[in-house]
Amino acid sequence: MAIFNRSTLLARIAALINRTTPFDANPLVQKTEDLTVRQDVVDSMLTREADSFSINTPGASFTVDFAGGQVCNINTVASIPAAFNITIANLRPNEFGKIVVNKKSNDVFDFSNGRLTSLDQDSQRGTSTLSFFVFSDGNTIAILPNYAYQKTTDEIKDAAVTTPKIANGAVTPAKIAPTSWVDLTLINGWGGTLQYKVDVVGNIHVRGDLDKSSVTASAAAFTIANIPSSITPNEDIRFAAPFRNAFNTLVTLHIDVSSNTLEISSTGVNVLEIAYRPFYIIYRAD
Repeated sequence: MAIFNRSTLLARIAALINRTTPFDANPLVQKTEDLTVRQDVVDSMLTREADSFSINTPGASFTVDFAGGQVCNINTVASIPAAFNITIANLRPNEFGKIVVNKKSNDVFDFSNGRLTSLDQDSQRGTSTLSFFVFSDGNTIAILPNYAYQKTTDEIKDAAVTTPKIANGAVTPAKIAPTSWVDLTLINGWGGTLQYKVDVVGNIHVRGDLDKSSVTASAAAFTIANIPSSITPNEDIRFAAPFRNAFNTLVTLHIDVSSNTLEISSTGVNVLEIAYRPFYIIYRAD
């Protein structure tokens, strides 16, 4: 055990309190973030208050130099490129750094001298903020996504996944955001409700509950609504409807692609001689 006189001991304590690098003379003494001195803490990793620095509107390749601090804030919102390559510099062995990126939704990042773990470029798309922890063991630089910082409540955006990355069974019905119903405008005196929606796999759903109380019997009255071209199929489709006429013959709902209309078809009766019930049909437009 080393023995120091009073002046040497005071000088050593002052150097310990004011240092910003590990105190190699006594590896069992550490300075904490609040500048207090603790013993029995290994000197293999240094913890200190984080200094931050910023990089704004970088080009396609740039360097994050941790000599400027421990937290680098990068803003690429106004940058022209959409893909960036980062070189890590001056990250000392056994020390963590942090990179926080504010970006355009589809911007992606890679690292020229670091190993990016668990977050490929497809996964970066669809979110505007990313955060990475950076660590060096002296030989390898590891970049670890800070999942606590990532958005977890937003939907997966269009083009967020461009290659087969989602494992079979990974997405269950409960995890799929519901699509919204859109009202269709009824015509020719028809009342009630008529709505459609397109689900996540492209199926078109139409539901309705018709009210004929304001309809006048005519040939035109068999047409109940115009439908948008986005949900018009490539050819006419007929659906057996849960309606009944006076002769108990078949009543169908008919999508006419030549006029983009939804129509009722029934032989030998007018529209007022049909009993209407709620209906639900599913088809595809491709």
